[in-house]
Order: sequence, then structure tokens, then C-alpha cells
Amino acid sequence: MDLPDLRLDFYGTTIDEVRFGPRRELNLSFLDMAGNPHSWVRLGGIVNFDEVREIFAALTFDSLHFLRYSRTETSKPGKLIFEMEFDRWGERCVIRCSKRLSRNDVLVFMVLERDRRP
Repeated sequence: MDLPDLRLDFYGTTIDEVRFGPRRELNLSFLDMAGNPHSWVRLGGIVNFDEVREIFAALTFDSLHFLRYSRTETSKPGKLIFEMEFDRWGERCVIRCSKRLSRNDVLVFMVLERDRRP
């Protein structure tokens, strides 16, 4: 299965910025453990968008234990499933992305080092 490589280790990173939109997209920027820019992640075509938005609206702790492909659900091209776990909090967020939502929704998954952010 040819899935995009996550390339980066998100352990201990801190969420610096959370943005939603313009459609069913989530944009996250991260800082490393020392507070330096780490990476930028864009997830699009989020099927469970309302649930994901609620989790981030209630977020009280922003340090990550991991961001990875789900280990309980199988991802495949066109249907990517990610899971995040927040440090010390234990709360998990599952993000389901699909390019089969509507013609206006696009599956987007990008992980960029911070200095390459669009």
C-alpha cells in the first residue's frame, strides 16, 4: 500500500497553531520540545470534521505523544485514518480523511518541515 510517509517524529511536539477550513480541513503547526518551529500538517476531506473540531475546541493540553496512521483501522489511498494522542492527558483524536466526500472536498495530507510551510 502506497501511503504518504509521515517522515517526522511528532513525539513531544507542541501544537502552536490550529486552523480549520476553508472546507473540511485541519491545519496544525508544531513546535519541538525546545519551542522551535518543527513542522506543519494539513489534513483535508475530514469525514468526522465536527467531532475533530469539538476535540480541538476543548483542548486544554497541546503536547503530543504521537501523530500517526491509526493502528486499529486500516488506511489506504483515498481513505487515510490518523490518530493523535495528547501527553499527560491520554485523550485521543481519530481523524478520518476521504476524497469521496463531495466534489468540493479534497483529500489533502501534507507534512512539511516548518521552513517549507506554504
